[in-house]
Amino acid sequence: MKKSSRKIIFIALAVSLTFNLFFILGYLKTRMTLEKIQTVRGRIDLVSEKLALSQSQKEKITDLTLELREKQAGLKNSRRETIDLFWAEIVKDRPDFAAIKDRMAATGADGKASRNLEIKYLWKILQVIPPGKREAAVKIIREKTIPE
Repeated sequence: MKKSSRKIIFIALAVSLTFNLFFILGYLKTRMTLEKIQTVRGRIDLVSEKLALSQSQKEKITDLTLELREKQAGLKNSRRETIDLFWAEIVKDRPDFAAIKDRMAATGADGKASRNLEIKYLWKILQVIPPGKREAAVKIIREKTIPE
């Protein structure tokens, strides 16, 4: 085999290994990001990194987010009970439509309370974020994505 042929093969092998290495690194980075965004804390970590927030800001946002989720869970349980009562009533031969209407009104009130909680906590979270970074935070929240 000629020296120039060996050089070409060596260069092709080096280029192939380099592309494979970059592919593997990209795959691992993407996989780690996807694993992170599956948890509340992971999403907060990613957003905090993108916004360059301090550790104390990140902790405060985490606390507020977990507090909101806890309160929403209570409302969701309340709604679940009301919805179960709705289904129990609607399957009857002679359902009480007034009771159904009342139950659905209660579900709507719980949904409104949940939205009001979300608004209240969103405002609290935005107060933790420096004013110059709030627009970027809102963009992330609205798009529900982490920018590159």
